[in-house]
Amino acid sequence: MTPPRRPADGRDVVRGVLVAVAVALGACRVPSEPPVVWIDEAMRVDVPGRKEGIEAPPPEAAFADAARVRLPDVWPAGRRARARGAWYRASVALPAPLAVPWAVYLPRAVMRADVWVNGARVGGSTGRNVTRPLLVVLPAERLRPGTNTFDVRLHVQPTYLGGLDAFAVGPEATLRRPYEAREFLQVTLLEVGFVLTFCLGGMCLAFAARRNDLPGFTESSVACLLWGIAMLELFVRTPPLPPLVWQWLVTAAVAASVGALVIGAHRFLGLGRPRLERAVVAVWLAGAASFAAALAVGDPRLVEGVLALWAFGTVATGTYLLRLLVAIGRRNRTWSLRATIPLGVAGFAAGIHDVALGIGLPVAPRVLLIPYLGSLLPLWIGWRVASRFAEALDESTALNRDLERRVAERGDEIARGYERIRRLERDRAVQDERERLMRDIHDGFGGQLTSVLALVERSGVAGEEVAEALRDALDDMRLVVSSLDPPDADLVGLLANWRTRIERRLGRHGLRFDWRVTDLPPLPWLGPREAMHVLRIFQEAVSNVVQHAGATTITVRTGADASSDGRPGVFIEVRDDGRGLATAAGNGRGGAGLPNMTRRAVELGGRVVVDGGPGGTLVVLWLPLDGPTCAA
Repeated sequence: MTPPRRPADGRDVVRGVLVAVAVALGACRVPSEPPVVWIDEAMRVDVPGRKEGIEAPPPEAAFADAARVRLPDVWPAGRRARARGAWYRASVALPAPLAVPWAVYLPRAVMRADVWVNGARVGGSTGRNVTRPLLVVLPAERLRPGTNTFDVRLHVQPTYLGGLDAFAVGPEATLRRPYEAREFLQVTLLEVGFVLTFCLGGMCLAFAARRNDLPGFTESSVACLLWGIAMLELFVRTPPLPPLVWQWLVTAAVAASVGALVIGAHRFLGLGRPRLERAVVAVWLAGAASFAAALAVGDPRLVEGVLALWAFGTVATGTYLLRLLVAIGRRNRTWSLRATIPLGVAGFAAGIHDVALGIGLPVAPRVLLIPYLGSLLPLWIGWRVASRFAEALDESTALNRDLERRVAERGDEIARGYERIRRLERDRAVQDERERLMRDIHDGFGGQLTSVLALVERSGVAGEEVAEALRDALDDMRLVVSSLDPPDADLVGLLANWRTRIERRLGRHGLRFDWRVTDLPPLPWLGPREAMHVLRIFQEAVSNVVQHAGATTITVRTGADASSDGRPGVFIEVRDDGRGLATAAGNGRGGAGLPNMTRRAVELGGRVVVDGGPGGTLVVLWLPLDGPTCAA
């Protein structure tokens, strides 16, 4: 049974990169067996500064007394002060005939190299060269069976440590594989590292500018950008600045990146050490100023001495940084932070190696190592950003879920509250309606029944008089019933319904309706209570006609009319052809009928006007369209 595979994590990625680098380093090795010839010794003739422009190899006599040197040949400051380059000559016996194209492979030639074969130039560097290897394909016509002379013209920069490593001559196909592998490791990989370093550093710096809760993140991002500037030195052939200015810039960027990492580690660990941080800045400023002055003087020995002192200060700062990285790894349990310990140790060891290589000590491998480990810094920072973002996303998701749960609980609580409020409002409406009905029955129907009871108990009362009192009680009960179910917002329908109930009784009194009711605008506020007020006013007006006017016709007319202040409304007009208001007043003005009509009209937001004379009495009820709540 196949065991389950463990999910890949960041350690697997680092392990895979290391394996790939190891394979590539193995591919850089050049076979030493024939027909490949390694040249690790050569005759050297220095080229003084005044002869910088020599274009042809020196004659054979110039090499008669030349020193034989072993390669690699590192140029110390004293030699760079006397010469600006040298010619290296070696003789190689080639088999005859040559069946395949041959080439010269130079793994390392600082600062620039040209290759000559049998007195003719066959190729060389096109610009300044720090880590870039060189492969020169040899024309067949320049090679001859037997001994061939190979000259390498090395150009050095006085303020920069130069030198020539051992080089190989052999079939092109054999040498191209290690050349391409070394170019990938020392050029292409560094270019990719520069792009990642600069881009991730810029992105992290922009991210840190928007967040103030990431201690040390800004300083680490600045360190990435500075390290990206320093990496340009390794693969840029033609700098955009003068050579000395360019050399100062990239050197200062290396030291500044280490100082920025120290300050960032302080922030991350919460260490308040302002004096130490000022000392780190002071060491950088002193080193940068001294190095600039030495470059301005131009003496290679002064430049190398100042650079050695500055390198010592940078190494001391790096030692302290290693201590901080170990502290970060010990204080955190996550593997991404624990990785600072091996990364810090490896970076410190690589830095010591590169410093030794830079001052000319015989160290192996003769390849700068810190650029590769330094490129892991932005990847590590980017991983921390991604981890922080993932943690924040998880926290946000959890908070959103908790918020949704709380909102749902609060929504249920609010819904229950609304339901309680609706029940209370419904109960209140029922109670109000019950009280209204009880009041109307008590004041109307109850009063009528009380009157009937009094008539019955009184002796000598005619049956017709009792019947009339009962009819009044029934009419009042019907009035209450009519008010319970009024047509929706329809005042005309309310009046018509009441007319059908009262018209037969009026006929027994010798009265008839002259019905001039027309369509009216709807009254949205017309409910049972309001309908009851309207019918009571209408009933009071008609009852006065029946009881006091001695009329034969009741004219009911409706219409739309605005009030004196411009409010839209409707009116109901009740007119009779009886004796008029004076007689009516004499008979009933002292009662509560007219004041009750006025009170009910005010509650409806309207008004009642009563007018009369010899030609009859006029009662006009005006009601607003916008309802009682807007009444003044």
